[in-house]
Amino acid sequence: MLIVTFVCNQTVIKIMLVQFSFDNYKCFKEETTLNFVASSFSEKCSHATKKGYSVLKVLTVYGANASGKTKLFDAVNFMRSVVCPPKRDGKIPVFDYWQTIYDSFRLNNYSSQNESSFEMVFIIDNIQYRYGFTLNKESIINEWLYQKKSREKSVFIRDNLNVTLTGDHINSKILDMVRSANMLSPIVPLISILSTFNDVLCKKIVDWFDSITVISANDLKPFDLFDAEKKEKILPFIKAFDINIEDLAPHEIDIDTIPDKIKNIVNIDASHHIYDGVFAKHKIYDEHYNRVGYTNFVLEKDESFGTFRLVCMARHIIESLKNGSTLFIDEFDGGIHSFVARAILEMFYNASSSAQLVINTHNTSLLSSKDESGKSLLRKDQIYMTNKNRYGESTLMPITEYKNNLRSSIERNYLDGNLTGVPSVDADYLISFVQEDK
Repeated sequence: MLIVTFVCNQTVIKIMLVQFSFDNYKCFKEETTLNFVASSFSEKCSHATKKGYSVLKVLTVYGANASGKTKLFDAVNFMRSVVCPPKRDGKIPVFDYWQTIYDSFRLNNYSSQNESSFEMVFIIDNIQYRYGFTLNKESIINEWLYQKKSREKSVFIRDNLNVTLTGDHINSKILDMVRSANMLSPIVPLISILSTFNDVLCKKIVDWFDSITVISANDLKPFDLFDAEKKEKILPFIKAFDINIEDLAPHEIDIDTIPDKIKNIVNIDASHHIYDGVFAKHKIYDEHYNRVGYTNFVLEKDESFGTFRLVCMARHIIESLKNGSTLFIDEFDGGIHSFVARAILEMFYNASSSAQLVINTHNTSLLSSKDESGKSLLRKDQIYMTNKNRYGESTLMPITEYKNNLRSSIERNYLDGNLTGVPSVDADYLISFVQEDK
């Protein structure tokens, strides 16, 4: 059980993720924990929240390919999807969605048949909560919510469809109504059901889960630019990274060019707007370098992958910084220059909100980067390593738990293999492989 304490006489943070734990999901067989609590708050205050709790603003995850970095983020997204399922037509929650993406550890006979558990510790309105559940592919088995002010107390405990409330944190009349209407479901979290009926505490918690964003490396769509208000924020953000794009605009498909048969199948008419990409506007110059006009590049095709990826991430970064929410970015360094990556981390350090950023990356330069004051960009407790053993089991560990002497460069220690998280490459085989055809 995690208990977060004060470290200085400052205002308590209002909302923040403190810890995420899970087990038996995808390549993680045993209990795995991502901990935002700073091990030594005095090391550098800007790395942790400025509002009182020693909770880190940025965490980084390193590791070899196929070691579990992306699967860690999948676990976060899975828990979020159980509590806040996607909505059909933007209105109707698909509460059984989690069953389509649930994936226990399959390389062990016992684990593949056993339940999985997920738990988050977080702070909302200056109060710490611990919420979690266990489930299998058929149903939610247990669910719990605890609240901590001076000491931790139970809010509710669920055992299958049996619910026990403690205190008056939850509106008991709403629960009685749900029970009498036989609306408790084996596949729907109690917290989600009560939130639907506007229980104040449950709605706050569900809204907080909904604010968590996980950006997958395989899901890059710059469609946020279709909103003029969002574009006004994204464009100067992109330009600040020395990217010479004058404007960004969606590329709209002419409805008249779509065959009637297709229109009827997908049920579209002249009132619909359909987009298939984004234009990036650039200046055109004559031979004397005088601007003579503009031309459009297709963002997805004509711009670099790094530029495309930065545009796709921009809105999520901006909203996280503004709203004080938690953002997970998979494959953060994909096409992104080290200077840009470092600048984004520093934005989260300097944000007045309680925004948090978690990235997985192969960018080792961040391990040795310094800020303007000459201090390390990353503390040791902000750096995690994933490893996978011969049985396909992944582990996650902060480098603070390694016994190696880390007084020298963390980047050098990592590249030398002293912190694990690096692949064991059979260079001799690879050389012999390419020489076979000679």
